[in-house]
Amino acid sequence: MDTTGATAVAERRAYVVSLVGTIVLAILGLGAALWTGSQAVLMDGLFTMVGIPLSIVSMVVVRLAEQKPTAEFPVGLIQARPLLELFKSLFMAGILVLAILDSVQTLINGGRALPGAEVFFYAVAAAAGCSLFALLVAWTTRKVRSTLTRLEVRNWIQDAVLSLAIGVVFAVGTWVRHPIVQAVSIYLDQVLVIVIGVVFLPITIRTVASSGKELLLGAPNSATRSEAVRLLSDVVASAGGAGLRDVVVIATGGRIYVTADVMVSSATLDLNWSTALRADAERAVAKRYPRASCWLWFYPVADA
Repeated sequence: MDTTGATAVAERRAYVVSLVGTIVLAILGLGAALWTGSQAVLMDGLFTMVGIPLSIVSMVVVRLAEQKPTAEFPVGLIQARPLLELFKSLFMAGILVLAILDSVQTLINGGRALPGAEVFFYAVAAAAGCSLFALLVAWTTRKVRSTLTRLEVRNWIQDAVLSLAIGVVFAVGTWVRHPIVQAVSIYLDQVLVIVIGVVFLPITIRTVASSGKELLLGAPNSATRSEAVRLLSDVVASAGGAGLRDVVVIATGGRIYVTADVMVSSATLDLNWSTALRADAERAVAKRYPRASCWLWFYPVADA
């Protein structure tokens, strides 16, 4: 299966790359925040810093998701993936909400003067670094389909946009000498944080909703269905005189239920033949997925 093969290997490589980038940019961001005292830079650094433990957890989850099915977990631990997505998204949503509330409080208290031009140069460097690591992660997983690494690439792109926005705002506040700009410059840092939070929070909430829905439904992923189709196709093909049409896979209550429609010629279909084929299909599916049940529906077709 793809999930336990090339995808898992690519995901591990991607998270190693992501972890290296996260450490480098977290040090850069937090150092710049301490140097400049900017809330926006601090938010940018925190966004990156929380990626360090999350990247480590992600690598562990990728290994867990490779585990073979057992009687207790009939589709393996594939649900660890949406669980990780849910955890990541909730974590990031919490940071966004706290940053917005802190900035609102600072605005109420009269704002804060902008730091110097050094913030602009930090922002450009951080945006370039985030873009580079987004490309590296995407390139590492270019040959596979992975929800986890797509989320990782998206997080890097968000960090790049965040850093670039910080650079633009601080450049305007520092170098544009228009009286109106200078008058509102004490609010730019906090307003920027609020705008970024308002933009990114709905995206994060949508990820929370989709991941939570997948966990609640307990539905197997496409790889599980593809494996069930392969197993049943082999069984039906070995019987001869029949063809597989529709396959439905449902996972609930710690069990897997597989049903399939089998098109069979009128000359081939009889009670003994269909009973034996059902038994073979049941054994094949149960061998791959413990505690799984399988049922075949037969539809006779006229002989040519």
